[in-house]
Amino acid sequence: MFRRAIVATVLMTLLCGVSARSARAARPADDAAAVSNAWLQLLDDHNYAECWKELSPSARSTVTKATFESEYKDIIGRKGPVLSRKLKNARRVPPAHAIVHYRTAWEKRKLSNEVVSLKLDQDGQWRVSGYMITPINAPSRSDTGAAR
Repeated sequence: MFRRAIVATVLMTLLCGVSARSARAARPADDAAAVSNAWLQLLDDHNYAECWKELSPSARSTVTKATFESEYKDIIGRKGPVLSRKLKNARRVPPAHAIVHYRTAWEKRKLSNEVVSLKLDQDGQWRVSGYMITPINAPSRSDTGAAR
């Protein structure tokens, strides 16, 4: 009986340790996805100045606020409002990056893939470092006649 109690205690300790490690491993990607979601909401709300402000310092250094606002106003304007957005996956890319994928439907473009790249900055906060939209039905390189 005493031996069973020890074995049960050891098993519970091991299981709890594995669960805690799994939760810690998943948390960075979840944290990055939450930052990505908040940033995309700013974009959806046409709050381009705040989007630019929330970029990582390295991303902000590549584009002025005025250029960012102008370009994104044009890009998002051509697609129309977001009708739906579904998180496909979020993964951490060591040492300090994460990539979050979405499937998004727009009013003027039926379906697109959105990819938000994030960087874990010096202060320990995730910040957007890149954003890309590609159509779901984009032709492959072989379909466009591009050289291989």
